[in-house]
Amino acid sequence: MNIQTTLFPFWQTKPNEIDLLIDNLSEHGFFPNYAPSTGLWHKYDLPYIGISDEEKKIAREKYFDGVLGIYKSVGHDWVHEGRIVLFIKNIEKVASGYANKFQLPVEECIADLTKIVLLHEIGHWLFHYMQENGSFSNRHYDQISNDLHEAIAQHFVIKGIGNDASMKRMFDWLIKDNPPYNIILDFESAALGALRRMNADNVPLTLKAFEEFLTNYRGFVASQNFL
Repeated sequence: MNIQTTLFPFWQTKPNEIDLLIDNLSEHGFFPNYAPSTGLWHKYDLPYIGISDEEKKIAREKYFDGVLGIYKSVGHDWVHEGRIVLFIKNIEKVASGYANKFQLPVEECIADLTKIVLLHEIGHWLFHYMQENGSFSNRHYDQISNDLHEAIAQHFVIKGIGNDASMKRMFDWLIKDNPPYNIILDFESAALGALRRMNADNVPLTLKAFEEFLTNYRGFVASQNFL
């Protein structure tokens, strides 16, 4: 299935949610590894994004990784940039159920859910492969606890959604009573630097350890006049 045909209709206006997300991060010194591009529906170069017709088993009503979309490694390590795959049939199925439940237009719900899932997987990509002051990709990516992984990805989703009311309602429905996807870190740009520093210092990459580490790291960042 062609990605431009599938995704472009959802992003007829610019700037879009993805561009706004990365613009916001760029203002704080974090950049994708690639230079800006002239893509049809996005300003920045993104990782490979595949559209799959494969229908993954939906074990429960609401899910993200492995069912609606996935960010996966290339090869057997996380040294190289990963790939995103969207399972469009499952996205359509879940979005249609949501539309029927709340009496909303199906096509609009499919568009909103596609954007949310893509933002979530881009969140994984950004944390794995985004530069901070010239650093390389996060080679400790596979050592991070699942609750911290998902909390980081969900933070990027919130940043991308911004003030879009319909996407925010759908996102709230998706994450309600749905751990670990209902964990969202409300953090400023310093948090990404804290995660990098945790990697360098071999601090256990768990949500609890991160929250404790960030408290101290904020002071360090403020002293460097970074915030």
